[in-house]
Amino acid sequence: MDAAAKASEIAAERNGIVARTELHAAGLSHRQIDGLLARGILVAAHRGVFRLRSVADSLVTRCTAAWVRAGGNDAAVDRWSAAVLHGLRPEHDEGASDALPRWVSLAIPEGRHLAIPGVDLVRRSGLCSLDTQPHAGFRVTTPTRTLIDIAELMSPRQLGFMVDDALRRRLTALPLLRRRVDSIGRAGRAGAGVMQSVLGERDGEVRGSNTFERDVRAALRSAGLPEPVTQHPVLLADGSKRFLDLAYPDARLGIEAVSWEWHAQRSDWAADQERNNGLAAIGWRMVGVTWDQRRHRPDTIAHAVRAALAWRSAP
Repeated sequence: MDAAAKASEIAAERNGIVARTELHAAGLSHRQIDGLLARGILVAAHRGVFRLRSVADSLVTRCTAAWVRAGGNDAAVDRWSAAVLHGLRPEHDEGASDALPRWVSLAIPEGRHLAIPGVDLVRRSGLCSLDTQPHAGFRVTTPTRTLIDIAELMSPRQLGFMVDDALRRRLTALPLLRRRVDSIGRAGRAGAGVMQSVLGERDGEVRGSNTFERDVRAALRSAGLPEPVTQHPVLLADGSKRFLDLAYPDARLGIEAVSWEWHAQRSDWAADQERNNGLAAIGWRMVGVTWDQRRHRPDTIAHAVRAALAWRSAP
């Protein structure tokens, strides 16, 4: 096998990226490697790290090259680079630019002395196996750790959007986020307050949670409305069973949390529509309750439920 074929074979195993040390280990000499560079078969990515010219420049190849240059498994792509790789954005923007970020973000162990042109390095002492995962041939911080690390760069609204998106896509969970924030510690973390605020706002904000039920029942009780039934089972026409957060069975009226509806994946949204269509087919009506209503405008919950109950009881 000639030098070009050998280099291509090795680089193909890791997104078109290969290190000089790997080429040497495969039997290529310095002269052969320099010849591949001169012929344009290899392109320098970092000192001692190359990309096959036939492989397009991308965030994945840049992250791979930076990770290889940093020494591998004890480093991890993090912050904005990790957020992009996980598909997390601070705002929902269909027309958002897909241009390559100027810098690759990379975390390395504390005590390492390293500088890589075009790479934003940060030294972390608390980065453990719980905080990283494999991704396309290199390691990247998990969605949970990524959200914690970028909190200091975000407003509560922006971070809240990203947390909601990650939760709806099941990339993380509120208990996991809280545990990692508590474990990492707030000392010295500029974004800890932002993350704590976001988590506090979303306390129990999931379908069927005790917090949701407690807040809605309190709003209804204050308005003098009867107590609804919690987790009421409904048998649909197709034989499947659905559990409603809160319900007035005699009036066939259900109440559900919809605070994250606009963040839902298409599959989640479709499942909700099918569920509600099935309920409507057997005469049920649903009242949706948002987080803002629960915390700031509980009177609107009672107003909506009272109107729905009155409609049901009208001749």
